Amino acid sequence: MLTLDYANCLSPRVGDHGLDPDRLSAGSEFAEAAAHLTDRLAESRGTGWEKWRDLARGPAREAHVKAVREIAARCEGRFDNLVVLGIGGSALGNIALQSALHPATYNLQPNETRGTPRVFVVDNVDPANFQAVLDTCEALGGLKRTLFNVVSKSGETAETASQFMTIRALLKLALGDSFKDHIVAITDPAKGTMRQICDTDGYATLPVPEGVGGRFSVLSPVGLFSAAMAGIDIDALLDGRRRDGPAAARTGTSRRTRPRCWPRCWSISACARARPTTC
Repeated sequence: MLTLDYANCLSPRVGDHGLDPDRLSAGSEFAEAAAHLTDRLAESRGTGWEKWRDLARGPAREAHVKAVREIAARCEGRFDNLVVLGIGGSALGNIALQSALHPATYNLQPNETRGTPRVFVVDNVDPANFQAVLDTCEALGGLKRTLFNVVSKSGETAETASQFMTIRALLKLALGDSFKDHIVAITDPAKGTMRQICDTDGYATLPVPEGVGGRFSVLSPVGLFSAAMAGIDIDALLDGRRRDGPAAARTGTSRRTRPRCWPRCWSISACARARPTTC
């Protein structure tokens, strides 16, 4: 569990311009205000744009894990490289998980040591960078051993759309009709440009859940698919989030255990629960 130590903001440490610790103690005005805000957060949990707060529990978790595991199982052993195409939270969540739970040398390890595909997250349309990733994949198994995971709720994000159009053309040229087996799209389950393309071309798809913004999407299929493909235990990851969620909503009185209402901390602390394993 992450904690926040703000002792250096208090007057005993920094003098008169610091906060008076008595104003933050149990029963104080500030403590009561924090408790009130925590109660409001509890009431809004799982509603509207806060549906991301329930990704680690209940029917949403069960459906997401089942769908992710099914596609990951179909892909197992077929690919040496996984290239994630996305931008913003769609990319940063994947990068955070891979960086937290794999060594920095993961992609450099031999296949027999790594056991799962290399993971490249391309979140920049710089042509030199994108070409370098494609050249690397070509040298390490080629397009026939590379899976592309495009993440876009609408399919109209310019950067991701341009990446996707590039790889779709390359795959069609190199693999013919089987190109569709090298694309997994994570997008809106019912509407949007990407949804229409997926339905027409026949790609395997996973949902971007309603009410889950990109910056909070790492514990949805947006982050879970690349994690599963790379051997991360996604159930352990979600279990960590589920256990830490209630603790993060408590109203503490110690300076080291004050209310922890910051959503990014919840997702980061969940990483400590997961470890690489088989899909």
